[in-house]
Amino acid sequence: MISSFKDSYSWLSNMHPCVIQYQGVLFLSLETAYQAAKSGQWELFVNLNGYQAKRLGRKLPLREGWNDMRLDVMRELLALKFSPGTVLAAKLLATGHQKLVEGNTWNDKFWGVCLRTGEGENHLGRLLMEQRRNLMPVVTLGITGHRPQKLGGFGTEVHVKLRKLARKVISHYGPGMVITGMALGWDMAVAQACVDLDVPFTAAVPFKGQESKWLNESQVLYQELLKQAAAIIVVSPGGYSADAMYRRNEWIVDHSTILAALWDGQPNGGTYNCLQYAKTRKIQVVNCWKAYHT
Repeated sequence: MISSFKDSYSWLSNMHPCVIQYQGVLFLSLETAYQAAKSGQWELFVNLNGYQAKRLGRKLPLREGWNDMRLDVMRELLALKFSPGTVLAAKLLATGHQKLVEGNTWNDKFWGVCLRTGEGENHLGRLLMEQRRNLMPVVTLGITGHRPQKLGGFGTEVHVKLRKLARKVISHYGPGMVITGMALGWDMAVAQACVDLDVPFTAAVPFKGQESKWLNESQVLYQELLKQAAAIIVVSPGGYSADAMYRRNEWIVDHSTILAALWDGQPNGGTYNCLQYAKTRKIQVVNCWKAYHT
């Protein structure tokens, strides 16, 4: 987590010197442009730095309806400051998936978090993370992995462990969409983690009724998860066949940018075949097996 916009992270601060053109006017910092927008008296702020602009802004009346528009104005200004292809955009992307919090000592609980009390809505940090997401290439995270028999069984402990790992993987890659085949084991755990984290997922099922021979408890969970899927794709018509399973795996790979596997390293079985296909498609593969066993 980045908890303060100072020192090596001072460029995250609105006070950081950078030329921003807003409403046809050039300003010397985001804070300068924001204060000008706040009052609507653009010409008064043209040659001011952020600190000077903030002092002046405190003396001027607010535009009518300002509190209803301030978040949208800040969002626009951050998009200009961190526009694609700029050095600042590259630095923002380099923060990865770290949480950004404007910790402050001046008791600003709207834009940041007060370091003395730990209270605050952190709207600036949230908007910065939103802009970072906008800059990131959209990740579609495909899922492939073993059934419970190879993961330690069907017990609660295994289920909890799988779901915890799935949340970590999803949080790390920040996908715009997850694609899971909805098989027992790793697939289902990932679907549940998507629900936990409010991340959309596509259920790419090999054929209609793949759950029909499962235990009743698993069937109920399967149906509940399908109801929460952003989309359901039935890859093959008819019932079970080895070809239907292969086609499901290929569909997942063909529609993913990264494949998160839970593979034991053995050169056989459906997961191995899926990874081999991903290799031919030059899809990035991440094997989570070691993480699962640590």
